[in-house]
Amino acid sequence: MSLASLRLALIRRKGHIIVDFAREATSISAAIASAVANVKTAGARVDRVEPDPLVSLADIAARTHMSRAAMTQYSKGQRGQNFPSPVARVTSDSPLWDWSSVAKWLYQHKKLSREEAIEAEAVRVANAAIEKRAPKLKESLQSELAAYEKTLEAA
Repeated sequence: MSLASLRLALIRRKGHIIVDFAREATSISAAIASAVANVKTAGARVDRVEPDPLVSLADIAARTHMSRAAMTQYSKGQRGQNFPSPVARVTSDSPLWDWSSVAKWLYQHKKLSREEAIEAEAVRVANAAIEKRAPKLKESLQSELAAYEKTLEAA
């Protein structure tokens, strides 16, 4: 049984309340679903789950404890092929990548743990469900993550 731990604190920034929570659960999907349910029970609306799903190469380096130079080489195909393409460009010098796609690629290349790849996908799935106002977040997370885990096994 794995435990997902997250912290809870209320912080007000730029007109938004940010909730940082500590939660033990059998999985990341259970932790996210129960935290979102608790926030809703308290009368608030969840806009999205963090960490931010859009990442720069510097963000990727920080999340993976690898160097920025290594991430640049991966992104240019100098240290591995088929690194995900950026999904957004803030400026021509600041592209952003989808963390879930990058995490999966890094897992497939033995640079990131399976759990970290699953957590990245869990945040992506949770945010998609929250955006659509899906009524059953827990079930959506469980089914989509089960399918995602199978794709990791096939890789």
